[in-house]
Amino acid sequence: MRVTCDLLTGALPVAYGDDGTAIALWAHTGAWPCRERPLEFSVLAAAPIALPAAVAGEPVPGAIARLAHAALAGGGLLLLRAPGTAPGREQIAFAAGVRLFAITSAIDEACWDAALSLGLPIYGVRGRVVCAVRRPSPQALIAALAYGGFTCEDGLALARLDEDRAGVRWQVVDPGAIETTVVVRGGFPAARLTGPTGEWRDRGNEGYVRLVVSGPGGCCWTQPRFIAPRADRAPA
Repeated sequence: MRVTCDLLTGALPVAYGDDGTAIALWAHTGAWPCRERPLEFSVLAAAPIALPAAVAGEPVPGAIARLAHAALAGGGLLLLRAPGTAPGREQIAFAAGVRLFAITSAIDEACWDAALSLGLPIYGVRGRVVCAVRRPSPQALIAALAYGGFTCEDGLALARLDEDRAGVRWQVVDPGAIETTVVVRGGFPAARLTGPTGEWRDRGNEGYVRLVVSGPGGCCWTQPRFIAPRADRAPA
């Protein structure tokens, strides 16, 4: 079943299936006044989770670690709502345990690419989240979010996305003046491809690959695929 939801607005995210089925998640959104700067976050789960309280003067890395541990223990996910502010690029290594970043600015996206370049399995959230689940349940939706089984849309949708160990192929629903940027380690644009369909075959030195598909009607973003190095390729 294909379901869509907006994780960044509203107190209680609700996903809707193609057949109108509603899937409600439990969510807690907060802002902790940490030592360096405020930490804005949400915890998403299939059922309520007991979360720790903020500690005055606590460093951002410590706060992230406590929230991530509580989310994991309760079967939930920690989403940082302003990663460009906290932890920020200089402390991005301390985002281990975070599963989702809200991408609302260029600095958020730069921090995301910095985290991905360290090999942290963090997935970006913006616009409308679209994923496929086998059954319409909160648990299935949390699992899809946890493992990056979703794309994000803002006015542009993918009709097809095929990923395997060798690469990725895609097709846009509405053909037009479409450009796809292939983003790899460090946020580097490895290629810009035009047309409503496309394919990227892994070279083995990308670190990760994610797509930014844009056209007159909007954009669509895929989640990163981490690329295993090939023996015949030197690291980039």
